[in-house]
Amino acid sequence: MDIRVRVLGALVAALVIGALVAAPGFASAEEAPLSASPSPEASLLSNESCESGFTCVWNTTFYQAERQSVLCTGGTHNVGHQLSAKNRCANKGAWLREGGVAHYCVNPGNNIPGAEFTEVWIGAEGSRC
Repeated sequence: MDIRVRVLGALVAALVIGALVAAPGFASAEEAPLSASPSPEASLLSNESCESGFTCVWNTTFYQAERQSVLCTGGTHNVGHQLSAKNRCANKGAWLREGGVAHYCVNPGNNIPGAEFTEVWIGAEGSRC
């Protein structure tokens, strides 16, 4: 893949993440209100969810379309061409790679709405980006 395409992809991802962080009403996982029951939207957004013990990936940005779940077992998991990820591994970082080269990293509990990758490498217990 041409380096210009990779740089452009990284720039677009950085702009998207920056826009999300700056958006009014954006809340981190720590700031999200707790709810005793699922919201009415939960069933409509089921493909956007990711269960504990997995890193979930989507072949579209912003967690749309069909989800692919990767167990939090260490090592490389080939996932095909993907564009967004959520790390729900309890205590392991997830590196998003292409051809063995890490381009992004997602700490436990975090998400990345726009990133191009073909592999997920799950680190050792306690690993962080």
